[in-house]
Amino acid sequence: MDVFLLIGRGSSNCEIGGLLAISPKTVETHIASLVAKIGLAGRRELVAFAARASRSGDQVPAPATPADMAKAPEVADPSDVALRLATTSSASP
Repeated sequence: MDVFLLIGRGSSNCEIGGLLAISPKTVETHIASLVAKIGLAGRRELVAFAARASRSGDQVPAPATPADMAKAPEVADPSDVALRLATTSSASP
């Protein structure tokens, strides 16, 4: 979650790694995981998505569990991501 928030602020992998005391390669791995889980095309879309989420004050949902991922539909269009995340976050405590 911290990587998501920091990438939305435009931080580089090195900056994020320094702030979180992890290597830039580990940050890169986290970013790739976020991109895949949310269903985006790459880092640029993740940066834009995270920036919009932080500006709009949207509540960022907790990470999905493997069970959630198994029953979640595939995201065909990045514009569907907000709906998918909103649906997921409403089920979270």
